[in-house]
Amino acid sequence: MISRNSPCSCGSGRRFKHCCGSVARDLSPRLEALDAHNAGALAKAEALYRTALAENPDDLGVSRLLGILLMSRLRYREALEILLETTEKTEWAIPKARASLQAALARMLTSKTNRRQAQLLEDFVAWEASLRRQEVGGDPPLVSVVMAVSPHGAHVAESVLSVARQTYPNIELIVLCPADETRKVVQACLDEVQLPTRFVCLEDSTIPMAFNEGAALAQGSYLAFLDANDRYAPDRIARLVDEIAQREARWGFSLVREASEGKLDDRTSGPADVFRQKQHALLGKTSNSFAFLAGNAAISSGNIFVERAFFQTLGGFRDFVCNHGWDFCLRAVALAEPLVVREPLYFCRDLAGGANIQVQQMERQERDQIVGQCLADTLSGSGCANALAPQSPDNRLLALKWALESGFGHLLPVSTLRELARDLLAEAEASKAGEDTADSRGRKGRTALVVLGMHRSGTSALSRVLNLCGAYLPKNLRPAKLEVNARGFWEPENVIELNDRMLTQLGGAWNKVDFELPEEGGLVEAFIEDARALLATEYGNADTILIKDPRICVLIPLWHRALVAAGYRPVYVVPIRNPLEVAQSLHARGDMGIAEGLKLWQSYMRHVVEFSANCADVAFVRFADLLDDWRGLIVRVAGQLSVPLDCEGRAMEV
Repeated sequence: MISRNSPCSCGSGRRFKHCCGSVARDLSPRLEALDAHNAGALAKAEALYRTALAENPDDLGVSRLLGILLMSRLRYREALEILLETTEKTEWAIPKARASLQAALARMLTSKTNRRQAQLLEDFVAWEASLRRQEVGGDPPLVSVVMAVSPHGAHVAESVLSVARQTYPNIELIVLCPADETRKVVQACLDEVQLPTRFVCLEDSTIPMAFNEGAALAQGSYLAFLDANDRYAPDRIARLVDEIAQREARWGFSLVREASEGKLDDRTSGPADVFRQKQHALLGKTSNSFAFLAGNAAISSGNIFVERAFFQTLGGFRDFVCNHGWDFCLRAVALAEPLVVREPLYFCRDLAGGANIQVQQMERQERDQIVGQCLADTLSGSGCANALAPQSPDNRLLALKWALESGFGHLLPVSTLRELARDLLAEAEASKAGEDTADSRGRKGRTALVVLGMHRSGTSALSRVLNLCGAYLPKNLRPAKLEVNARGFWEPENVIELNDRMLTQLGGAWNKVDFELPEEGGLVEAFIEDARALLATEYGNADTILIKDPRICVLIPLWHRALVAAGYRPVYVVPIRNPLEVAQSLHARGDMGIAEGLKLWQSYMRHVVEFSANCADVAFVRFADLLDDWRGLIVRVAGQLSVPLDCEGRAMEV
């Protein structure tokens, strides 16, 4: 139970007893609005919030909640306007108000920066391909492996053995160890190693300083680091040399897996592998450099493989206790793009679970310091030699969006946030007339071609082919992601946002669809109303439109009603792919196990089959047929659903 003297959860900045906890307000529109908002009756909640503001225009808690509601209803311009005014009135001193404004800024920036993100990804892929086309040649370079041992290191023997078993022959091993009983264990391990080794005892040295000491002693042209809690795959150095050093990249790293007890090389892992999930979430959306703006994509300083001269140019690691690796990477990306060897070659132990409150606080302080410096460099626009990095002047807006989405908006100056908000509002106002397409909402004679299919079932490929054959897609599409959908998802951002909102309100998610879909009520009314508004603003007057998001499978009765109410004739194409292939694809990207994937496929398709039993305008197609004879498939879909599609106009793009 909240204390009467605690800050009110509505974000007003007042104490609970003077705000929502006031007896005088128990029956006020404010509390009724909160109840309606929480129940998903958004139209009712909006009306009540506005009533409350009419009674008390200075109620900043209500104005913030109204802004949040408008944002969830995809009315980003209105939301930003209200949230900026609210934040200004609080003099930017209330964290909740500022956080809400930052979320609105991120959403407004999405449509503005998606094209730049797509272009940056294309440039990165071209750069990476040009390096990989280079012929590998020359003498194999000497690689200095620098291993730092923590006091009382429990896994030293495994770490040393993983270096000794490397398939690459040209290695020296430098071990830096505290002057405690651990040195005897280290020395015993090194006596068994058939490699050139150096062993140094250090008094009162931190891990980053130990790494720097070892780098100063190194003779190799490349440095590989290793935390003595972790270990290498046997071919790690060979792969890093082949794919990074021999292609003259300055630095890079590999994928990471959790270290399995008793297994020196186990590259398989379940979808719960925390490191696998983190790298999958960070990498592939744009350049490797950009991933570091959202988190430490290398995971560990031990995973860094770097040209020794480049390491020295950057001054090595700085003395951060928790984030020295992330700090190094954020400084390095400004000068050189890293290459990633996309195989788990570094095995790491997750030791953060036992961190105490003081360590967690230190980690947050370090994180804010290093990301804050990166953002300061981004805003200054100087000192960046890598056009693919977030610090590059050409990537400023995209970097700001990533920072806001990643929860780092509090590190940006108020002046920057204020200027950004005002610029976005001015642009929105200038284009408002063109976006006001309300008169077209009820126009008849239009067709909505909806792709219904489970994730990883070929929905993206089919959607793009249908689009190239004449079905209209809006401009604001979710950008591609390497190794997931490298050519694009072809999903409108706002369709995804609306579907995610509904799934959340029903207690579900894209991978949790065991809920009952209501037929009536405020939740349904708000969804249909917002879907109709989305159709008007995103699709305008196009005669044949394309809608795709796998989540629609479990919300299709509501989408059907919204499309009919908006004047469309809805027709549906359902791509069918072998469910085992679907489950394997979900597992490969780290989402879930095979059995879970099969169960999820069954849940999605049950919704589709139940809906199709009462709808004549549904065409089931095989994903394999799309690959084997796309023209024949499109002709069949066009005929069965009476949709005008042209197979030849953009056939080369297909």
